[in-house]
Amino acid sequence: MTEAPPIGTSQGLFHLTETMPAYAGSYLHRWDSPVHTHSFVEIAFAVGGTAVHHSLAGRSEMRPGDVLLLRPGVWHGYEDCQRFEVYNCCFSSELLRRELAWTREDPLLGFLLWAGPYSSPGRGVLTISLDPPALARKRFATRAAHLHHPVAAAS
Repeated sequence: MTEAPPIGTSQGLFHLTETMPAYAGSYLHRWDSPVHTHSFVEIAFAVGGTAVHHSLAGRSEMRPGDVLLLRPGVWHGYEDCQRFEVYNCCFSSELLRRELAWTREDPLLGFLLWAGPYSSPGRGVLTISLDPPALARKRFATRAAHLHHPVAAAS
């Protein structure tokens, strides 16, 4: 049985539907995903296929190893999806401001979660590409998460 992710939508705004402050799961884009926005932080790891990501920062081709970090309120969508699979990690702004506030002080996490997406060219979006060894480690960790948490990973 596949459980739907705890994400709802209203007038193009995606939001977490339960009181949980975070969600992680995979999603296969077989077709284009219209432009939308979120009330939460989204980190999308591309793990298969290809697509064109469209946002205020422009259009860019996405392929396995590419990672997007989107701040709340940033609109984006996917075009020309060719079995584009992403592993999404979503968490509330409240979680970022409270429990994850310490990340501001870490040089790398501070850039990834706070400064990078707000830099002028990013416009709320930060895109990075993982090298092949890092991508292989991510795939291994994703498979391990599916084994340990089959309900949360079955989305």
